[in-house]
Amino acid sequence: MTNPDAHHHHSCQHHADAKPAQSDDAYDKVPADYAGTVWTCPMHPQVREMRTAVQN
Repeated sequence: MTNPDAHHHHSCQHHADAKPAQSDDAYDKVPADYAGTVWTCPMHPQVREMRTAVQN
């Protein structure tokens, strides 16, 4: 029988120390004093942009 505590997954350790290329603030294109409509990406909520009209 194998020891489950001795089993290591390479994929779990491969990116353990990886750092994002940019901070989440780099994707927020909305100025602090902006009072208009703000679009937020549903899959990446750190991505925010100013929108003046509905876009398809």
